[in-house]
Amino acid sequence: MTKRLPPGVRALGKRFQARYTGPDGHRYTRTFSTSPMASSWLEHEKRLVDLDVWTPPDKRAETKNVDGITVRQLADRYLEARSKGARPLKQTSADDYRDLFRRRVAPYPIADAAVTELTRRTVLDWRDTIDEDHETPTQNGKASTYLHTLLQYAVEEEIIGSNPHTLKGRGKPARRTEPRVFPPEHWPAYLDALPERWRAASLLVLTTGLRRGEVLGLRWEDVDLEAGIVHVRQAASVVQDADGRRSRTVLTTPKTRAGRRDVPIIPAWVQTIRNNLPPRGEASGPELIWHQGDGSPERGDGWYNQHRKAMRTVGWNVKLHEFRNTFLTLAASQGGATTHELQILGGHSTPAMAMHYQVAVPERLRSVVDRMDERFTKPDA
Repeated sequence: MTKRLPPGVRALGKRFQARYTGPDGHRYTRTFSTSPMASSWLEHEKRLVDLDVWTPPDKRAETKNVDGITVRQLADRYLEARSKGARPLKQTSADDYRDLFRRRVAPYPIADAAVTELTRRTVLDWRDTIDEDHETPTQNGKASTYLHTLLQYAVEEEIIGSNPHTLKGRGKPARRTEPRVFPPEHWPAYLDALPERWRAASLLVLTTGLRRGEVLGLRWEDVDLEAGIVHVRQAASVVQDADGRRSRTVLTTPKTRAGRRDVPIIPAWVQTIRNNLPPRGEASGPELIWHQGDGSPERGDGWYNQHRKAMRTVGWNVKLHEFRNTFLTLAASQGGATTHELQILGGHSTPAMAMHYQVAVPERLRSVVDRMDERFTKPDA
């Protein structure tokens, strides 16, 4: 059976031609060695059109200075390109990319190597070196994935013909441990061990699955306790200054459309949340519930430190972010939420990410098997 090619791609012998009609009405084509590369180029061209920054490919090639461009320069060019258009990269994401590059790429020779001279061996040697220097599989994997993204951008910009970083076995590593669920029967003891200022904040994560930054970005008008609904419209995010040495907390809109959402609170805990919210100030308007003395957003370090102390008091070791796992796992195991519903509740842009935050609860697995068992005729002993 012949494999169907992506739209806009046709086979030319052993090569593949991508073609499309640009906003200027002219037909543009480019030939690649593989179908995925042709499809990727088409997607890139379409993205430029959608962002209203498209120019003819040949004109772009004329304005490029690709001779000798280094990986470091490519990273700067990539972030600059992603900062423009209708859907610019969030500053927090750009900060994360810069930090990854500074810690895992910049200290090594590959950073100042010419992109056009990179080989698969060069990339593999770099990855082996950072694995030897840093026993941080997750961060190393993220850095490897980011380098792959940079080099794929170089392909799309026609700086190189193919990506020398294949990512096979070198991307994000498997989890070392499964995330933990904090059982509801232990919530009261945990809340008693937590300073009053942060009780409602922790409860909102446990009962709505909000991210820490989303809780710290809540205004009084965003929490409707009469309806039992939390409106997620912004988040408190830590961003770095240009030199990367100082940081500050700012309010940002959700990174994706899925992040802007209305989440119901577990009804049994609404009154407890109401009783533990910090006192409201006299200021009118969109006042933050949790803020510093001057009204600016909280960074959240104090909350996180008090959470760890409360966890030690009750004899558990569950991270604050794992409260989010707890809510989504309970929503699936006890609430019967579908994957799509979990995706909406968690503000995830993909079903895969929603599944990433679930934990298999043994009791739930047993009930699943028991329900299956009811449909079978018991065999003779």
